[in-house]
Amino acid sequence: MSVKKQLPKFQTLEEFALFWEKESVFEYEGLEDVEDRSRMKRVRIPLSLPQSVARRVKQLAKSQGLKTEELLEVWIRKQLLRESRERVQQ
Repeated sequence: MSVKKQLPKFQTLEEFALFWEKESVFEYEGLEDVEDRSRMKRVRIPLSLPQSVARRVKQLAKSQGLKTEELLEVWIRKQLLRESRERVQQ
């Protein structure tokens, strides 16, 4: 079993996006369950974004070989992980 990396702290959304253009979610601690997404019961959540934001998200997802929905899920999971770590540290 390989050693998982720790996620760095991001100051901006742009920094966050640039980081994940070069990195794999599977190399980072706490994100292993992303691999099991096909076994999870799925729930659709409608999301409305400004057209310019949606365009950027689609472009970024495509550049990473992901569907837009997959990239958004990764981002949400990362934020949930960050939130849970912050609560533990308090």
